[in-house]
Amino acid sequence: MTFKEKLSTITEWKDRVTLISFYHHTMIVRHKGKWSVRKTAKYFNLSVGGVSEAIQLAKRIDELNDCITKKEALLRIK
Repeated sequence: MTFKEKLSTITEWKDRVTLISFYHHTMIVRHKGKWSVRKTAKYFNLSVGGVSEAIQLAKRIDELNDCITKKEALLRIK
């Protein structure tokens, strides 16, 4: 199963942002730093802003465990 296929099966926002961030950081390592948010967005067919938000949320996921929605989590980190 590819990352893209796995993402399509995930409904929980915390799991989605974690997967997107994990993929992004894995590709940075694999491509020796020559990977961008834009490339991750293109792979998942998401907006650059959406991927950026996912990475920010994943970095602070421990602080956001009690947030029920992604919108609530975004409001808390801003």
